[in-house]
Amino acid sequence: MKSEVRNPKSEVEQLAIVALGSNLGDSRRNVLRAMERLRELSEHPLLKSSLWQTAPEDCPAGSPAFVNAVVAFVPRRGATPESVLATLQEIEKEFGRKPKKVLNEPRPLDLDLIAFGKKTRAGKELTLPHPRTHQRRFVLQPLSEIAPDLILPARKETVLQLLGELPPAAALTPKKLPVRSGRSSRAAALCVALWWGIFLGSDAYGRADGSAGPGSPASAIVAHLRYREVDFAPLCREINVTRGARFTREPAFVGPRVFRGRFVLDDVSNQSLPFAWDVRERKLYLDLNHNGDLTDDPAGVLTASDGDLQLFRGLRLRFGSEAGPYDVLVDAHVFEQGDTARVFLYVRSLWEGAVELGGKRWYLAVIDRPNGRIGPTASMSKVGARMILRRWADHDQPCLWWHASLRHVHDLSHVKLVDFPFRYAGNAEVFDAFNVPANLFLEGQAYRIEYHVESGGNLAVAFRAFQPPRGKLHLGGEYLRRVVLDGGSAGFTAVLDSPLAELEVPAGVYPRQIVLLQRAGFTNIAAGLGTNLLTITETNLAALNVGGPLQNAVRISPDPSSGTVSLNYQLINVAGISFRLAYQDEKAPPRLEIRQGDRQVAQGRFRFG
Repeated sequence: MKSEVRNPKSEVEQLAIVALGSNLGDSRRNVLRAMERLRELSEHPLLKSSLWQTAPEDCPAGSPAFVNAVVAFVPRRGATPESVLATLQEIEKEFGRKPKKVLNEPRPLDLDLIAFGKKTRAGKELTLPHPRTHQRRFVLQPLSEIAPDLILPARKETVLQLLGELPPAAALTPKKLPVRSGRSSRAAALCVALWWGIFLGSDAYGRADGSAGPGSPASAIVAHLRYREVDFAPLCREINVTRGARFTREPAFVGPRVFRGRFVLDDVSNQSLPFAWDVRERKLYLDLNHNGDLTDDPAGVLTASDGDLQLFRGLRLRFGSEAGPYDVLVDAHVFEQGDTARVFLYVRSLWEGAVELGGKRWYLAVIDRPNGRIGPTASMSKVGARMILRRWADHDQPCLWWHASLRHVHDLSHVKLVDFPFRYAGNAEVFDAFNVPANLFLEGQAYRIEYHVESGGNLAVAFRAFQPPRGKLHLGGEYLRRVVLDGGSAGFTAVLDSPLAELEVPAGVYPRQIVLLQRAGFTNIAAGLGTNLLTITETNLAALNVGGPLQNAVRISPDPSSGTVSLNYQLINVAGISFRLAYQDEKAPPRLEIRQGDRQVAQGRFRFG
């Protein structure tokens, strides 16, 4: 395959510059999170300024100070000033910005397209370069950090010269905010120098996909996934609870049924959150600031939702990571068991974004377990942090869910497929999700994967290509849409879309298989979970029958103690894997008829679930 080599100097001519500002809410966090979102628009890592605190200009009286920054990036192929502007406006909406009622009123996020290479615009919706850039110290000051010698279209002066020409009264002098991530200003300046050196000082920067050969740090393909909160719960985890938390101040509890204890969020570091549960009043009090006072945390006081289920919605739990803390939105189901309490956390957030692997664009999402550490689970049978990997064309398709009864919610051997409306309590997971892998095999290429929570609360997922030993596999059956071979935390997860009957996959042991069947021309999907111990070696041909056709079957389970017989209807394939149809009419389940000779002795219908 011929590699396309581009001129880096021509890419500098296409540099897009975006100014960021916020003076409503957690402004520092808003700007950092917005920077992570802007990575999706760039062919290469962003060039980022420091954060600057600036006084509001031409804003209503009493407006808070701003946090400002500037980023520069090489836009993705095919991007235009208009398409980038549309994306910036969508990001602003995601951060809660609403149509302005008052000119220059406080806002959670403001994104201005300052320049787009050498292109100019003079329209009602877009003017390029931004007409007031040369007058704004809160833009020029951070821009001078990353591109001091840049000359904007229609100007003769460099950015640094424009900054020097501002009159002393051109706003108060901005204040550089301290760096919290641990990177020094000197290191940041070195990164800027290296970035410009790459694009200005080299003749070519490698292959079009950005790889630089196996084992090279530059060979990693990095997806920057943004944090998103959702109204359903695609993953559940039971956490340990300890008794005996003590508080210096408490609310006026009613009645004796008050449980005081700690949520154990991380069993390894013993990170915990003190709480009190007023069972009778259906209230949960969290000591979010860990000061022993349950009366000064308004965000930590929750009332259970309606019904018998004590489900507390909308908890934000904070976990630590190397890049700093990050939040996970969960619902908590709390219930009594003997003299203690049990707690199930239903995760209502995920990280999602796009990644290009093998020349194709993929939708990638990661659902935190949560326990403060993103990575493969140690147990094959347990639900850990989950990954969703779909072709980009299918990224917005509706989700179906695996569901398990509460006592088995974290055990994959007890799941069954249910459809979308069943998500009331959240003890479910996306049907095409699999445990976060350490090694992935996709479209004939193997990758080692690393996970890193970024300073803005988003997630970086790095894919490093390598070549492991492979063996041959024969897949039997028809209608295969996707087969996922799960090799556990130390092995591979092989994602095989519309696989051939014979193919090569990394050698190893795959104890579990997720199978999706779909017949050409039909919309319904059959999903199955296999537990065949599949071993792939370099010397032998392995075989696995995972496809259709499917057969109707009834499993008979007699109960001698009660004198009853349980009949369970199933769809199974020739290998005995049980399947469930994704879309089915639950008001019309299969009928049952029992005959003795020619005489009918019983009839009825199966019940779903």
